[in-house]
Amino acid sequence: MNMEKHLLYFTLVFSLLPLGLSAQETRLFRYQGEVDLAYSFGIDDETNNINLEIVNGIRFSRYLYAGIGLGASGNFSDEVITFPIFVDVKGYMPVSGKMDLTAGMDIGTKLDYCYDTSGGLLFRPEFGLHFPVKRKTGIKLTLFYELYAHRIIVSNVEISAKTNQIGLKFGVSF
Repeated sequence: MNMEKHLLYFTLVFSLLPLGLSAQETRLFRYQGEVDLAYSFGIDDETNNINLEIVNGIRFSRYLYAGIGLGASGNFSDEVITFPIFVDVKGYMPVSGKMDLTAGMDIGTKLDYCYDTSGGLLFRPEFGLHFPVKRKTGIKLTLFYELYAHRIIVSNVEISAKTNQIGLKFGVSF
């Protein structure tokens, strides 16, 4: 009976420990902004893109972030600029005091005023590293995959199209 009591106490303490650790923070929710510069290339075609994004959100804890992003993406081959609008959700897993592993997902759409292909689904999972520099500032390096599925109207016929891209993103969080 005594052993079961100690085992129950031990399990209870370790299951509630993360709640106590996050309670040490003075502010649970805080603003976090990000500025990202990315380069991506097409898997199915020979497109090269450069992307600048600004994301504003809330850092819920040391481990979770959610925000809304807006960007401008330029395609080198046909000189078109699209504007991605998305929701960004990211998880942080601290490896050490100077590095976190990150995994996140962006879901949204793109606005295109040149070819009238606005709308569709933008899906972008990402994995990377985050290096905290100061308490509220950090540098991140991320590898991502981007799928953008949309419809194009050519000669009054609607065609489904998609782009697959892989890229590298460098950013600053503040």
